Amino acid sequence: MSDDKVRSIPQENWTLTDWEWLGLRKPMNVADGHAHFDLAARFPAEFARIAQMTHQWELLDQSTSEHKFLEAFSSISGQSLAAVPAQLHYSSSVSIEMVAKMLRELNVERVGLVTPTFDNIPLLFRRAGITLVPLQEQILWSHGPIRRDLLQQCEALFVVTPNNPSGFCPTEEQLGQLMIECGQDGRLLVCDFSFRLYTSLHLWDQHAEAHRVPGLRFVFLEDTGKVYPMSELKVGLTCASADLVPLLTALSNELLLNVSPFTLAALTEVMSADLTRHGSAPQRRLTAARIADHNRATLTQGLTDLAEVVSVGEGGLSVAWLTLRDQDASTLCELWASHGLAALPGAPFHWDDPAAGARCVRIALAREPDDFQQVPELLRMTLTGATDATT
Repeated sequence: MSDDKVRSIPQENWTLTDWEWLGLRKPMNVADGHAHFDLAARFPAEFARIAQMTHQWELLDQSTSEHKFLEAFSSISGQSLAAVPAQLHYSSSVSIEMVAKMLRELNVERVGLVTPTFDNIPLLFRRAGITLVPLQEQILWSHGPIRRDLLQQCEALFVVTPNNPSGFCPTEEQLGQLMIECGQDGRLLVCDFSFRLYTSLHLWDQHAEAHRVPGLRFVFLEDTGKVYPMSELKVGLTCASADLVPLLTALSNELLLNVSPFTLAALTEVMSADLTRHGSAPQRRLTAARIADHNRATLTQGLTDLAEVVSVGEGGLSVAWLTLRDQDASTLCELWASHGLAALPGAPFHWDDPAAGARCVRIALAREPDDFQQVPELLRMTLTGATDATT
């Protein structure tokens, strides 16, 4: 998609994906949340083996490829994924689309959705004809009367944990309590764990816990694309309570025969190596998380003396959530794009109230550190009014 094609859509109608398309054509792209760094340089032996796989991927057995992939993902995520069959898709967005279709098949009409969060979730659900009930993040994870009243309005919940863009991750107690309440009330629970590998969620098994909660109907979504840059070779996983598996399987089979066995084998190789290298300590930080940590520090340090202009949110996710004091985020993102840097304005993340995010910007951190050094430099120049910045 060219810049002209993106710009043929009025900017007030741009989705975050439109902004991301713009970023694909910019020298410094910190828009999309997928990981983009030189993974081959960090795992040369594994990538040498992956190169050899290209000559034999058609011969790989599908069931064996899927089994080894699920074993590797289970190990690196600390989750039990073998209780019921997992549906594998070629992106997490496809998994979300499958969930939206499933809910319509189940005649679910009202779904509570966390806000702010990435806008393709509400877009896909609304296109499926589902009414969304906004759940403010602070209220969702509290235990007050406002939360109880909101949950009573919903037949199902969709939560993103850790949340994109805020990075908030509920505690074991908070998420466990939500599972119990949904089981008691017959409310279907959908959890999107796409950014889990940047957190300590591996320290307890959410999948096993969900299967133990009486009456809980759930769908858990997982993703590799936010962590492993493999030229957009990625896998979205959909795991569910046993009663939902037949419907999800049927919906998936209508769209997709199988995920490429080469994609599965390549990701298995890299995940296993990453776990071997960085996965021993309980508070481990995998390769992508270490890069994100480094770049967050670079960004924070580079903007330290601009506290009166912008603040950098805390968190361990691979995105930084900036709050501007008095600038309009979309206008600044347009200015940055003209200088070769793509970032995401915050308004579309607040899908229920765009004005609430009008002064927020999301910066993706899973980038090559040497390249990322340009980002705070350009931000400084534009934020302080030096509009002649170049990359």
